[in-house]
Amino acid sequence: MSGLDPDDADFTAQVDALAGGWVRAMGLRYTRATRDAVDAELTVDESHLQPYGLVHGGVYCSIVESIASVGAAMDSMRRGQWVVGVENHTRFLKGVRGGRLTGRGRPESIGEREISWVVNIHDADEQLVATGRMVARVLPQGTRIGGVEVGVPGVLPGAPRVDSPPEGE
Repeated sequence: MSGLDPDDADFTAQVDALAGGWVRAMGLRYTRATRDAVDAELTVDESHLQPYGLVHGGVYCSIVESIASVGAAMDSMRRGQWVVGVENHTRFLKGVRGGRLTGRGRPESIGEREISWVVNIHDADEQLVATGRMVARVLPQGTRIGGVEVGVPGVLPGAPRVDSPPEGE
């Protein structure tokens, strides 16, 4: 990575490897992860549908939350801080019954206490089907939520961050 601007670095592999829990259960896969853009895709299956046979609104909300959280974290981790989502507003524009969904997130504003991202979700025909905005609160090191210090397993204080170049480069 020498000679590259760290702000332009792509950490898709690291971010996708760290994804777990709900992101994996939902089937979301990150395809781009930089400080300025986070993209992910999901192939719709029966588990994503509501009783009318359309993609459940919670799927769209989850895509917005997941992409925006990664984007906000890419910025805050550079300062040794974490983030937690505090607001998610997602609007559903077009019904989808199957195929592939692609979410594309971009930063809207980056502040010392809050970071907001906008995410647009398109279907396989590149039609805009949902759009959302998530606000994340920036948390200082040592913040406890639910009695546990906030952190990401495998990304420990003092350890190389997701946006750090590998040793020897």
